[in-house]
Formats: sequence, structure tokens, C-alpha cells
Amino acid sequence: MANETLKGELAPWSTSTDIKPEEGPEMGKFECNEVINHMKKEPWFTMGELKATVTKLRDFRGKKDTVLEVNDWQGEPHPATNTTGAEYQLDYNTWQAAGNTICLKRDAAHACPFYVREEYPQETKARTEACLPFDKEAYLNENFARLKLTYENSDYCAQLKAYLAENKASMKEVKQIICIGLGNFLKAERKKEDKPCDNTTEKQQAANNPGDATSVNKPDESTKELTYVPNQSHFYQYLLACTVREAFESGPDTPLPIYAQDPLICVGGRSLLKDYFNITVIGDPEAFVKLTENTFIITVWPWVPVRQLAVDLLDKYGGPAGMLCEEIMNNGTHCNGVEYVNNSDEEEDLWTLDPSSPRLEEYKKKCFGGGYRLEDELKIIKPRPPYSNALYLLPKEAAAVAQG
Repeated sequence: MANETLKGELAPWSTSTDIKPEEGPEMGKFECNEVINHMKKEPWFTMGELKATVTKLRDFRGKKDTVLEVNDWQGEPHPATNTTGAEYQLDYNTWQAAGNTICLKRDAAHACPFYVREEYPQETKARTEACLPFDKEAYLNENFARLKLTYENSDYCAQLKAYLAENKASMKEVKQIICIGLGNFLKAERKKEDKPCDNTTEKQQAANNPGDATSVNKPDESTKELTYVPNQSHFYQYLLACTVREAFESGPDTPLPIYAQDPLICVGGRSLLKDYFNITVIGDPEAFVKLTENTFIITVWPWVPVRQLAVDLLDKYGGPAGMLCEEIMNNGTHCNGVEYVNNSDEEEDLWTLDPSSPRLEEYKKKCFGGGYRLEDELKIIKPRPPYSNALYLLPKEAAAVAQG
């Protein structure tokens, strides 16, 4: 049910008798009891290990035949060799992966909270190439005002403003906003109105040349003009980040900084985010290194376990000051590397790369009302059954207890 405080008793951390191995050859056994016991003492992801791995990565990227060692959760080193001189990125393994026997058989590095991988081609393209030339002013004149008006008149925006205003005075102070995985709100498309190279229909050409499929004169895609169109959901997501900023900043002369991390944001997207949203794009893993107790996090179906990272890296502070993310529905111990939640209405399961954890569930308990579910008629966060997106705000008292 939308527009309600999330309620209900939260299950304790699971023990060996609570965890049921998955059936079937693809999943393997779920043996994470040692990992869970480890996490009762310290977080799976730690800021110290993150910063140490980032330092090593700087001397590893783009350098052929260099070796980098990262530690698994038990402190054992695992070497990685850059045999080609490729650019490498930081990778993040969930604690579930360390308990998945199939994952570990494929690669023992799944036992490492932080590891490295070669940069994906689409990441290289976004990082190194400018977007195709386009008229930035015309693009914004055509789209910005229309989409902004739709967003500002939405129930979603009204709910967000009201809940933040209601709890602002009682929650942990917000000094920065970090968006992770919101995507690139520009996408290139070829104009649909472009016509075939001649006026003859494909059907007529095929009739004139039976059996010769190559003779069909299809439109030459290369002759179509590329144009930029807004990716509406991503556009709305950056607008909601601005709504959060307006709720917490003390005045227009002292705007809160907003940082965005997504390796697929193109050069043109970075320019528009800075010029029209006053949002600064940063590279991975800078967003995680920048996390402080006064950070408000916005994340949308990321390809890395952002929620786990956020509460673990800020564990001594009780977690981030606020987080807008997919709803925290459980402690993640029932799943096996991926998260499955049965939806009896839709009979559909959810697969996510940002699964829950016991520490994340504890963070939910600390937040006002256990979180606040938002009505999302614009599909701003693109909720998938059975999850909605929810808002989590950490009270000052909870943060103080964590530090004490």
C-alpha cells in the first residue's frame, strides 16, 4: 500500500538452521553462516579496505603485467594480473556471493568484498568519447521545462517534499547528496520519419526480384539523422535529487553539493548535469569514498550493492543520514547470491544486484517508521513487483547511539 509508514516485526539475523540451501544445479548450496558470524563483529565492506584497494588500483590501471592483491573477508590475499594493460574498475562482491558455492567455484575472488575487473566497452566509450554534436540549448528549451513541470505537479514530488519537511528537524543533518546509478538522461535515436532511399516499397521490389532477398532496398540506417531525446525516468530522477537539495539547503547562496556516479553518463550528459542541474559527475569508486555520516544517497536499481555498501561503510555512524532506494524488505539471508521475493499477486520474483543484508535491515529499524513507501505514478524509480521505492531518514538519536 502506498503512502504509508512501513511497519511489521523484523526477523533476527539468521542462524544455520534458518538458511535453506537452494535446489537446482545453477544455484549451489548457500553456506554463509561463517560470513554472517563475521558480519556480527564487523561490516562486510569497510572504509579502510576500500581506500587501500583504491590506492592499489591507481598503480594498476592501464599498466601491463602489473599485479594487484586484494584481500578476502578472512584477510587472505588474492592476486590479479593486468596482462593486457587494460583499464580496470573496482568491483564489489556481496556477502551472499561469498557463501555461494557455485560462485566460489567459478572464481575464488567472490570471497573478496572488493575486487577488480576490466572496464566494459560501454564504460570506455562514455569515459573517452564526446557525444555526437547536438544543440544543447535547443535540447533543454524543448524538453527541460515540460518534464520539470510534469515532475513538479506529480504526487510523487508532493509526497517527497512533505515527508522531508516533516522529519528534517529531527533527522541527521544532510550536507551532501550522492546519486549512484541514475543513468544517462540523454539517448541518441535516429529520426523515425526518415524514408527509404527510394519510393519503391519492399514488397514491390521483392516481387520484381523473387528469391533475391538482397535486392530489397531497405532504408540505409546510416543516412538517418541522429537526434538526442530525453530518457524520461532518468530525467525525473535527477529532478528529485534537486528536490532533496532544496529541502535541506539553508538558502540559494549555499546550495548543497550533489554528486552523480554512473559510468554510462556520457560527456554531453555530464555537461548538462553541471550546467542545468548543478550536479557534478564523479567516477567510480569516488562516490563511496566520499560517503560521510551527513550524506543523503539516491540509488536506482544499480549494478553494484549500493545499499550494503552505504550502511557498511558508515556503520560507526549508524548509516547514511538518508537514503532513497528500493524498499528494504528483509535481511537477505534467505537468498543465494541473488534475492528472490515471492509476489503472490503477480507470481513474479525479483532479481537484483543490490540485495539486502542483516546490517541493512537494522538500518531500516533505526529510520523513522521503518521507512516510507512512495507512490510512483511517473515510474521515477521504476519499481518492480513486489518492490516499491522507499525513503529512509535516520533520526539524530539513532546516529548518536551508533557513535556512542
